[in-house]
Amino acid sequence: MRIPVPSWLKPRNKKMFTLEIISTIMGLLLITGGILFQVNPFFRQHVLCPFCATTSTPADLNLYVISHKDPSAFASETFLYTLDAQTGKVKHTTDLNELGEIYYQKVMNGIGYVLACKGYISVSCSNDILLAIRLSDGATLWSDVLEPGSGSVITTSTVLYMENGSHLIAINLKNGLSIWRYNLQPRSYNIILDNNKLLVQEIGNYDTIGLDDHIYALRADNGEILWSHVFNSYKPNSTVAVSPVADDGHVFFINRPYPEISKVSEFDENTGELLWKKTLNVGETIDSLRIKNHYLLIETMKHKLYVLQGSDKSVIWSYAFQLSIAPQQPDYEWIYTDDIVYGLSTEIDPHTFASNRVMRAWQISDGRKLFQINLDIVGETHIVLIQNQLVFNSINDGYGGKIYNDVEVRQAQTGMLLWHKHVGQLPTLQNYPWGLSVVTSRLQSDEGTSTAYYLTGLLTGSDTRYYLPDNGELNQSILYITLYQFEPKAHMLYALNIQNGLILWQISPDALNTDPNLHVVT
Repeated sequence: MRIPVPSWLKPRNKKMFTLEIISTIMGLLLITGGILFQVNPFFRQHVLCPFCATTSTPADLNLYVISHKDPSAFASETFLYTLDAQTGKVKHTTDLNELGEIYYQKVMNGIGYVLACKGYISVSCSNDILLAIRLSDGATLWSDVLEPGSGSVITTSTVLYMENGSHLIAINLKNGLSIWRYNLQPRSYNIILDNNKLLVQEIGNYDTIGLDDHIYALRADNGEILWSHVFNSYKPNSTVAVSPVADDGHVFFINRPYPEISKVSEFDENTGELLWKKTLNVGETIDSLRIKNHYLLIETMKHKLYVLQGSDKSVIWSYAFQLSIAPQQPDYEWIYTDDIVYGLSTEIDPHTFASNRVMRAWQISDGRKLFQINLDIVGETHIVLIQNQLVFNSINDGYGGKIYNDVEVRQAQTGMLLWHKHVGQLPTLQNYPWGLSVVTSRLQSDEGTSTAYYLTGLLTGSDTRYYLPDNGELNQSILYITLYQFEPKAHMLYALNIQNGLILWQISPDALNTDPNLHVVT
């Protein structure tokens, strides 16, 4: 009788024995490597994995400048500069003179994705072009010629979504290849991305009665439509172009069936089911929607803010600014963090009749007022939130052809003044005033929309744009401000110590392509 012998008891030849030892060693190495990769950040940092983002990935310490000029009606010059954010020195220059006007740029992982007019003459641009440029040496990794008429752009770490001509398209950022395209009607659009879904609002024609608003959801991976809904718009000019917002699987859209009535509607992102809607009082035209910490914030054009929460979206609190009768004063402004809302307004003191710039801050969750202060700056004022500091820039059109520019930084929680810098009195030339703006990777006025992180100083026949990379805000020990004038062309970029306002360096972006090494002042 033959008794079967287990395979592991059978005698091994030399070849089998060697293979078993090698297999065992490789298995142990894989297990050990996996453990190290998970628990040891130092090991992860040195693994050759170009698409692995780790918590120890160093911040991009550069500032990027695109300068586009039209010296004549038949040619243009476009340059991309990589500046050392600490010193302002030019590290690399890329000649993009095959491009016309630059529409958009996104900086991620050392690559700049540039959307521009393909051709020297911007006014007669027949096609658009999307390029991926390696910022270390200016090499073009890939390019894709597109239809003219590019619109909203949304970029993730791997895919770029955009309106292009008569299509909504998705492009693979690794190789520039088209993933899918969706036919669009010749209308205006609001588009956002949430939970792997593109949520689209087609806005009815402003000049024609009977064209309704159409909203729908597309799968972001393949462009397939998931659901759609039609808003009735009974009169022309009925829809305000307010971008929708999304939160926790829900999306909120704005509709105006009549010019003086605004409605907010909430839909389930997955099914398109209508969950809730609210009609505001007559005359309360909605100007903006926001989501902060699951609170729905509704701004109206009459400077009123509603804060709503909960499944029933009940109003927790609201505030309305009193309209100022002061002549030539700027509009009111709201700015948000996750838990604080700030309101900036121009008000007349009832006792002295003096015009003041007043700033208030409330806790979003309950409307508790945190502080109220009078600002010691005048004129057109804008606010940018950088980390835990509020940066104010002011442009005051004074008398005698002078423009007064100021920068002020305050602590975000208390409003306490940290420093104030008077940039100076700058003469206006040919009735074109100077402008003062703050460069940041998080433009507050564009928060929550599908716009680029850029600041544009438009000049006659040219424009200059500044870009901080997505993780550039991690290096906000430096504050960048620009002074620009429309005509004749003049431009300066300043780097300030954000702690005390001292100027660290300054350059003239308009002169960079002449000799980049001669325009750094430290």
